[in-house]
Amino acid sequence: MTTRVGRYTTGVYSARNGRVSAGPPRAPKICTSLGAVPGASERIPSPLQALLIWLTAAFGIVGAGLAVASAAAASVVARGQDPVAVLGDPKTSPLTNSTAWIAGGTFVNEIAVLLTVVVWLWLLKTPLGLALPLGRPSVLGAVGAVLLVFGVAPVAEVMGELVHRMTGHEYTASRIVVNAARNASGAGVVGLVVALGVMPALAEEALFRGLITLPFARRFAWGLVVPSVLFGLFHLEPTQIAGTMVLGVAFAAGRLCTGTLVTSMIAHGVYNTTVVLSVRYTNALADRELNVVPVAIGLAVALVGGVLLWRERRMLLARAGGGRDAMPSWWI
Repeated sequence: MTTRVGRYTTGVYSARNGRVSAGPPRAPKICTSLGAVPGASERIPSPLQALLIWLTAAFGIVGAGLAVASAAAASVVARGQDPVAVLGDPKTSPLTNSTAWIAGGTFVNEIAVLLTVVVWLWLLKTPLGLALPLGRPSVLGAVGAVLLVFGVAPVAEVMGELVHRMTGHEYTASRIVVNAARNASGAGVVGLVVALGVMPALAEEALFRGLITLPFARRFAWGLVVPSVLFGLFHLEPTQIAGTMVLGVAFAAGRLCTGTLVTSMIAHGVYNTTVVLSVRYTNALADRELNVVPVAIGLAVALVGGVLLWRERRMLLARAGGGRDAMPSWWI
């Protein structure tokens, strides 16, 4: 009888009696198939289900946005103003200018994303540790992920600016962040950090680098690219789509190279929080000129981060048995 070792066993799983035995004293080989975890292969989403998860989350944030807009309209009516005139003009709408409304609306959107994750985990019965691996990353792994994200950020900004120039949209996501943070009070800054920094790091990473990554993670390139494209499209606003696809690749690299969502959550949260604070206390995002110098410096920083993450990936492979074929498929 052939026995195999799964991640959720402490010994050798017997396909004959369904029990875990102590196993031989030799080092076990970690198999590349989810079949080593009884029933796990039937519990991860398929690529089609991943798309359905994405659509569920997209409809969720649209619904959340409509609910927030309705609340804003009610507040405008309570002040005796015309909600169509006020909310229809980006220059007067609280949804694009008020710190409280922008933070509140973003918070509600992220709650909708978290609810999507919870509902699909329940429907699929996916083991939590499989869908949301929350192991502690090494310091170098976390540093590498942060450096990679900040390194590619200038490229993301350039792509967003190019799309902005092609579309001519005045009120972009970056403009709304500036409006929210520029004159925010101390309490407002805290609210923005929670809503725009902490919540997206938790909710969006759980969705994209967690649940949606699972069916594509058997191959590193697929796990890197597909969830990142869906991540960009999820943001809906054209200039933000272009930039977040680039950032999504960096977040995904941190997740895949270290084997834990905590890495991408840290990188996402640190980056978003830095953007909020830099807008509030400096002139960040105000300069829309295309400059090659920040891109060149950023790529050098990204190279350092990429080297650190590649080192982490090699160590992860070594711990799993010395080679790629020994890696559990959800780590690849």
